[in-house]
Amino acid sequence: MELPDNFVDIVFTLIIPVGIFLAFLGYRMFKLALATAGFLVGAMLASFFPCSSEQTTMATIFLLISGGLIGASLAVVLHFVGVFLSGALLGSILGNLYLIASAEGNQTYIVFVAAIILGILALIFEKFMIIISTSFGGAWLILVGALHFTMGSQSDPGFRNALNSGEKVAIITF
Repeated sequence: MELPDNFVDIVFTLIIPVGIFLAFLGYRMFKLALATAGFLVGAMLASFFPCSSEQTTMATIFLLISGGLIGASLAVVLHFVGVFLSGALLGSILGNLYLIASAEGNQTYIVFVAAIILGILALIFEKFMIIISTSFGGAWLILVGALHFTMGSQSDPGFRNALNSGEKVAIITF
């Protein structure tokens, strides 16, 4: 499947309003944010189903929408998994920032441990952690989107290289 030349710009243009939405309305709209993330993940997983060459566009669209609706339903029903994942997202961001600031090299276990700890804390202090994690997560998305447009291709070489190689690429951003 051939992607348009400006596909990366489109993705990063969409990341900024999602970041604003999460940063300022994350707690009030948490169920909607969970459903949206579940829809995107479900549609992405449905896209990995093998498709024959004679499969029609309508069948593909039906498959993606069905997978999205199943993913959205599961995300809303499994609310506590979403709460854990929002805390884990904050933990992974803070772990990455610690590694950047300390220059300790590639010690990914720090990110993993921080994600697990903050995921568990999110379950204990649910309201507080939803507010904090959606605020930081939204701010992080705004920053990533703004860096793309200010630094150009220097901000996302891995994403561009993956797209150019023809591999399937998925961006899962909660």
